[in-house]
Amino acid sequence: MQSTSPPVAAKPDAYQARYYQTEALQASVTAFGQKIRRQIVGIPTGTGKTVILAQLLDAYRSWLEMFPVTHRKMIVVAHREELLHQATDKIL
Repeated sequence: MQSTSPPVAAKPDAYQARYYQTEALQASVTAFGQKIRRQIVGIPTGTGKTVILAQLLDAYRSWLEMFPVTHRKMIVVAHREELLHQATDKIL
């Protein structure tokens, strides 16, 4: 059983997000509220996609916790293995 409730906003943390990172996060939360579940965030190199990923996980955490661990999924695609390691380090 899936909830259609939108996620809560990300918890504030020590990192001060840049305005465009906040806009990307808010756009995702808004789309989620409109039942758009498959989303892509695309921004230029060096603008903090990994930071946005970590914020998205925080924003959607309570929603994801309603599902069994084996059904909580997020795909991260990168053209370099180092970027995947960077994402893992940032979110875990």
